[in-house]
Amino acid sequence: MMSRNFENWLDSAIKSIVWGFIPLAGYLVYEIGIPKNFAVSGWPLFITLTIIVYLMGSLIGWLFLGFPLNWLINKYLSPKIYFYLMPLVILTLLLGFFVSSELAVFLGIFSIIQAAIFWYYAFKT
Repeated sequence: MMSRNFENWLDSAIKSIVWGFIPLAGYLVYEIGIPKNFAVSGWPLFITLTIIVYLMGSLIGWLFLGFPLNWLINKYLSPKIYFYLMPLVILTLLLGFFVSSELAVFLGIFSIIQAAIFWYYAFKT
């Protein structure tokens, strides 16, 4: 079941970005906690900046990595989930080896979540 329709890719990418933010929000609440005085503590600004950075990072990732890889996978391979996850696992390992292990785990987990959600919406629904 191959999806070469760009509109389906775009809808699936948007859904993966939105659904991928939920684990990030949960992680932030777990790490930082919920303040008692929401307005005074700077949380509105922090949440706004987090959403903007997450959206920009996701959009850049989809434009330069996600959509080209999706096109290559659809053109030359079958759209199996491991073809979508393997480049991200390799990228995560390279980031962990050459840059920072915390950054690699953080970016790797959320990019793998987005790729899995994209694959589900693009090819299974």
